[in-house]
Amino acid sequence: MNPVPDELDLLGWLSAMQHYGAPTRLLDWSASPFVALWFAYEHASETDACLWGLNSYLCRREINGTLLPGAWDHLGIQDTSVTDTDGNTSTRTPALEISQRDRENDYVRWSIKTKCRWPLPVIPIDLDARMTAQQTVLTCIGNLDQPTDQLLLSYEEWRQEEIQPPPPGGYAVGTDSTIWPLTQPADLLVKFLLPLEWRRDALQLLDRMGINAATLFPGLDGAGRQAGMYLQLGSNSARETITNSFLL
Repeated sequence: MNPVPDELDLLGWLSAMQHYGAPTRLLDWSASPFVALWFAYEHASETDACLWGLNSYLCRREINGTLLPGAWDHLGIQDTSVTDTDGNTSTRTPALEISQRDRENDYVRWSIKTKCRWPLPVIPIDLDARMTAQQTVLTCIGNLDQPTDQLLLSYEEWRQEEIQPPPPGGYAVGTDSTIWPLTQPADLLVKFLLPLEWRRDALQLLDRMGINAATLFPGLDGAGRQAGMYLQLGSNSARETITNSFLL
């Protein structure tokens, strides 16, 4: 695990707690459909599974008015260069800036304070190896009075009422959600049913892609989980299973 978050980094603490089994108001997602597929099938040994897809861009736009389309910069490698009138170029890495962390924390605190019913997608600013491997995206649920799936699926809950105070920084002019209104649930959330009989083939194919417990949970705990998965799927002998898990 990375060094502990700063005492004022609420998102950092909630993220660390979430990834190490403590109860939080966050809900885990992944930017990768393949990683999400692995988690969907991991424990589905007796019943069918399902995979949920959430439009994080629309969720963010509903709350703060705008968000640049495209993937989040999990590794902090996307630079922004600006050249002034004298020809001097300065390069920034927005995802790694302290100001971005503070802004995300402001949104999380606002969501909790106002009991916002709309899911707020965020990513931890200081990612550890586990979060990076899983391409973690988290949704902060401000309202805990109803089950999360009910908040997401009920048409009446799509729109956030007028809330005071408004989101930190207010709404960006001309980018509110009335431009591209949601007209059906599939615009925001979609559910894919995964038959149980697909489980073995899916997990084996994901393993060939390098997506398994050993890579998603770097360290001894991941190697142990992957060994158990190999034995459950009946892929190898016990000796081969344990050896393969540590070689990944």
